[in-house]
Order: sequence, then C-alpha cells, then structure tokens
Amino acid sequence: MSLIQMNEKDDCTLGKLRNLYKTLKIDCYLVPLTDPHDSEYVLESDQRVKFISGFSGSSAFIIIGTDKVSFFTDGRYTIQAKQELPSDWELANQGLIDFMSKCNIKINFSEDIVQNIKSVKTDKEIELSLLYHARDSLAISTTLCYVTKWYESVSANQIESDTNFSFELLDEEDVCKLLADQRLNKLGADGLSFETISGFNENSAIVHYRINEKTTKKFANDGVLLVDSGAHYSGVVTTDCTRTIYLGTPPDEVIRHYTYTLAAHINLANIVFPNNKLSGSQLDTVCRAELWKRGLDFNHSTGHGVGSGTVVHESPPGICYLSQYKAKPTYFVNHMVVSNEPGLYFPEKYGIRLENVQYSILQKNQIENEDQVHYLCFKQLTMVPYCRKLIDPSLLTKEQLDWLNSYHKEVYEKLAKLCVHLPDYSLSYSNKCDLQLSIGNFLGWLRSETKPFVC
Repeated sequence: MSLIQMNEKDDCTLGKLRNLYKTLKIDCYLVPLTDPHDSEYVLESDQRVKFISGFSGSSAFIIIGTDKVSFFTDGRYTIQAKQELPSDWELANQGLIDFMSKCNIKINFSEDIVQNIKSVKTDKEIELSLLYHARDSLAISTTLCYVTKWYESVSANQIESDTNFSFELLDEEDVCKLLADQRLNKLGADGLSFETISGFNENSAIVHYRINEKTTKKFANDGVLLVDSGAHYSGVVTTDCTRTIYLGTPPDEVIRHYTYTLAAHINLANIVFPNNKLSGSQLDTVCRAELWKRGLDFNHSTGHGVGSGTVVHESPPGICYLSQYKAKPTYFVNHMVVSNEPGLYFPEKYGIRLENVQYSILQKNQIENEDQVHYLCFKQLTMVPYCRKLIDPSLLTKEQLDWLNSYHKEVYEKLAKLCVHLPDYSLSYSNKCDLQLSIGNFLGWLRSETKPFVC
C-alpha cells in the first residue's frame, strides 16, 4: 500500500514528513530502495520506496522536497514507473547526481573497501565460474532448442492438417518453468538468481518485464522471444544470461536490429585495453558506438558486476556512461566479472537484448611496448549460441565474424563435452505437449546454430 493510498485512511501524508524538515535542518529527504544491509533484493517489510510511492521495481531513489517529489530510476523501469507512480510526481530524466549538483544538494560518497576486494575474483572463483557457467549454459541452450523445435512442430502440423489438429500452446510462463526444471532438478542449481524474464513480441520491449495473468502471451504466431535468466550454483557461482530468438520466419527489420545489437556486444567482448586504466563509462562507448552511428541506443547499463553465489548485481564493477553514480571511478583489473548486455527496444513491437557474463584477464601474449604496460581482454563465461536466423553476416566486419565463429566453436565444444557425461539427459514438458528432446536432437540443433559463417 502506498503512502498516497494511505491518505484516505489515516491522514499519513507527505506533509507529516515535511513538518520534520525544520527540526532536522534539512531541505529534502532521500528515500533509497535498499535495506540496512544494502541488499539487492529487500524484504517486503523494508520496501520503503514501494510503501511511499507504490513503485514495485528493483531500482529507484526518491527525493522528497518541500514542494515537489522527484523520482529516479533507470531505463529498465521507465514505463513501469509511469504506470505506478502518483500522477503529480516528477519522473526525473537525468541522473541522481546530476540532479543533486544542479540543485546544490551535497552528498558524500565513501569508498567501500570490502566491495572493492569482492569485485576481484580469486583463481578458484574463476575456475568454478567456468565450470558452472557451462552447466548453466546447457540449461539455457536446451530450453531454447526445445521451444524452437516445439514451434516448428506446431507450425508444420497446422499447415499439414485441415482444421482438426489439436494442441495446447506454450507461453511465456512455460519457458520459465522449463528453465527452472533444467537448472534445479537436472543440473543441481541452488536456486534462481532472479525472477526469469520471458517476454514475447511487445512484452520483450519492456526491459524488466514480469509475467502476470493479464499480460502473459501464448506462442500462437511468429515473433520475438527474449529470455533473461540466471541461477546460483554450489554457493560460489552466480549466472546471468539473456538471449533473444525468433519463432518462425523473421522479417528483415528484426534481423537488422538483432545484428546491430550483436555487433555492439562483440565489440565490447573483443576489446583489448590497458590494465587499471579504463573505467566502465569509458568501455561503454566501445559498445554503444556501433549503435550510435545508426542513430540507435538503449536506456540501461551495458554491464554490471556479478557476485559469487551471492547477488546477481554487484558493484563495482559496472559498464555505463549513463550511470547516476558519478563517484570515484573503478578501473578494470584482472579477474573482474561483469555482464555485457546491449539491447534495442521498440515499444509495442519488440525488444532485443544479448547478454553474456565475462571476466577480465591479462593477455598472455603482451603487446610489445616500451613502458611494459599490461593489457586486459575479456573471456566469456556464458556459452550459449546466438540465434543464427537473426544474424546478417553482411552487416558484420571480418573481425566481428572471426570472434563470432571462434565463440561458437567454443560453445559447441564445451556443451558437447558436457553432454558426453549426460547420456540419459533429455528434455520434455508433459504439462502441455509430448515433444521429447534427446541429446542427439539437441546436438544436431547446436551444430547447426554454431556452424561458422563465411568471412
């Protein structure tokens, strides 16, 4: 229940809070979306922002001034905020720090030494991350394969039958259930790292879409399916991956936008840069430049740090020139784990996002230089193929295609090796259909998705 709603019952108004300003000698009050432990996901009892505003997203700040209320969130929640906030509140279109500077509001940031230590992973953490990200990638890949094969089967039966073919359609929620079953019951995950996002067609354009009874879509026609999900493994590894696929035959527009997004994603994944010299805001331009030159952009961060069996969003590090936090920048060093997730979103039509988790590592073959500067590159932890039918190789450079072919080769080798140790592994979904996906079926699909493009 929001504070505005409570006005009708017991006169619990913003006025009561503002009456304390003079006593406290303050001009405004900041309401963060956090708890005393700075948790990423807070208990219902600690939902301060939701209580006072009705907003249910996971990223927000509120500044309650003497005569107006300013609300801050990121691009993932702009649409949701407009739907849930009181109509007389200001939805700020600039970063929190920019706003506070403009209004001459002073705030002091202190360096969190413990968080800085956590952001640099140990050799053991990297070793376990490689192991469990591959396992998690198998869960994602088999699920996407299953949904694709199911849709192909349904489409074929519709064409071949007259009017009497009977089947029950899969929907967005079924994808969440399939993924959870793979991870929790077959591959030993401790639990999900966040609520799975599964959005079809126009729902895929909502960055942090959440399934509900009113909006859940069935896969009754061709369209874009975006799936963003993750899990915790063995108490030490956290995963996060987004893939966008197309059910049916994609139009040229979707292929073009997908390939642009993939090009931006590859540019960041393939960068070589000096150790302890570049911040996330600087790296962000390497990714977004591919979209900017086409007049395109996205309104969320390009990357976030990933915890080790703890939280899926860990800071530092981060990759975003848009960040509302402009405190002392964190420079990338060896063994930082971060996501790489550019996207394009077209409201009421579709959205595209591609996300890998990757880690920074010192190059083995150092580029020769007089100053002996050490250079970093990114190695991929996520091992999930990109949607082949949505890639137009003519829109990629030779360097981008070389990276893509090398990545897909590694994906196939790692997942095929895992399958050798799971000879009885299969995927079925008896709730709605009788399609059985064997290891052989999956490897055939994977081989097709990862075959090299001609440069």
